[in-house]
Amino acid sequence: HQSNGGVSAARNAGLQEARGEYIYFMDPDDEIEENLVERCLSAMDNTGADLVMFQFDTIGESGAQLESSYKHNDYDESKLLTPQEAIKLQIQSEINGYFWAFLAPRATYVNQNFSFPVGRKIEDMARICNIIGESKRILRIPDVLYHYRLRSGSAMGIISASNTSDWFQAAEDREDYIRERYPELKSYVALQTLNVLGNTDFETIRQNIVYGLNIDPESRMKFKNRVQAFLDDLEGADISEKVKAFVDIFKSDKEDATDSGLATGQAASR
Repeated sequence: HQSNGGVSAARNAGLQEARGEYIYFMDPDDEIEENLVERCLSAMDNTGADLVMFQFDTIGESGAQLESSYKHNDYDESKLLTPQEAIKLQIQSEINGYFWAFLAPRATYVNQNFSFPVGRKIEDMARICNIIGESKRILRIPDVLYHYRLRSGSAMGIISASNTSDWFQAAEDREDYIRERYPELKSYVALQTLNVLGNTDFETIRQNIVYGLNIDPESRMKFKNRVQAFLDDLEGADISEKVKAFVDIFKSDKEDATDSGLATGQAASR
């Protein structure tokens, strides 16, 4: 028992107390198939995998199934992956950053002194590559074993300065782990991350970080430095015009929107 400290604090406490051979995380308002753990352990026994990922769907507040289309589920047969292959898929968002979408041995967590970042959202994305990267054989099975409940008013569905800042911090944590553990992937991670930043919801990200929502100067400068680190990792590789426009705006020292800056950002977002 402990005072409410958020999802990460609760998970960390669970990891400290866990004594079983495997660890599985489930969010309390979702639903699972009753054979989820059994199915994953059976797949491990049959293939020698030490991490099993599965598919999931979306349900409403009443439990009714909702239409959904996740890149994570875009496969129809079992497939074994190396850690490097799985990390690449995760960076591409073809493997979602949800800890409830896989089962792994407790040793994978304990052996690297693993913990979730306390006081932040997007905690799954910040740490999922730490578990993928310390596994030996990753298996993806085409079984829908988890039912994610979509709730109105969810904190994660609200665009805010806090959520956006936490997303960038999670991306930085993920990249730092990959730089240290798999340096051969650093250029790949840099290019994929810049492509995401340059092509996904460009205008919202730009306004949140550079021009609005009370982002403090220290955080703004930290983000600009991270973008420069990504560029350094690319070592002269070609990047798209959208990404170039995105980088130019974020490298700018101007803190207020200008007519030219807005025009550039709007053109890039198209």
